[in-house]
Amino acid sequence: MKDILHNLKIINDRIKKACEKAGRNPGKVMLLPATKTVSAEHIRTALENGQTLIAENKVQELKEKYDELKKYPRKIIYDLIN
Repeated sequence: MKDILHNLKIINDRIKKACEKAGRNPGKVMLLPATKTVSAEHIRTALENGQTLIAENKVQELKEKYDELKKYPRKIIYDLIN
């Protein structure tokens, strides 16, 4: 789980730096992580640390994870990507 948190921090720091360089508000840029082959437990770790957007590329995988993720108290925004 530490790897997930570490990677999210690195990515969010890079987004913030890129926004500053481009003169954009980092609060207006959102990370949309693809959760392909990632367990619901790992996704929950990301959610518990501020992530609200989740992307899947297979409806079947989202269905498998949804029952576990719907228990999470905060709103989660799901996106289907190709």
